[in-house]
Amino acid sequence: MENDEMEEDLNSTTNAMSNLSLNRNTQQQIIHDLNHRLVQIRREIEQINTKLNKNREEYYSILEQDLEEFEGGDRHKSHLLVEYEWQKFHFDQNKKDLKNEMESIKNHLSKLNDNELSKNMSNLSLNHKNDRGSGGSTSSSSTHFHRRGF
Repeated sequence: MENDEMEEDLNSTTNAMSNLSLNRNTQQQIIHDLNHRLVQIRREIEQINTKLNKNREEYYSILEQDLEEFEGGDRHKSHLLVEYEWQKFHFDQNKKDLKNEMESIKNHLSKLNDNELSKNMSNLSLNHKNDRGSGGSTSSSSTHFHRRGF
């Protein structure tokens, strides 16, 4: 009967360790995915900045052009300027949303790292208690050397 209980305890411990390993692997995958998303967001923000710069150049180019250069005159020029302002607004909004997402991801990563650090500190504390309970000292004792007089 004791063998069955020991085997059951061993299976339970093995399952618990397996679950911890899966949780750790899952957490590492989540961290990897979040970091990957941060890289994507940075690239998207760079692309938006490039589009904003191009948009700004085109806007000022249109603004400086004479009315005679436009088929519809002032109305067409105004329409183009409003269109560029609308694009700028949407680029800025997308950029703001991406930055908010980036901050959210950073906060989430920070919480995951804090939890991991807390677990590690807890494990260190438990290991330290176990070491103290063993009754043995891990520090080396000092040895005295005496000089012989000749």
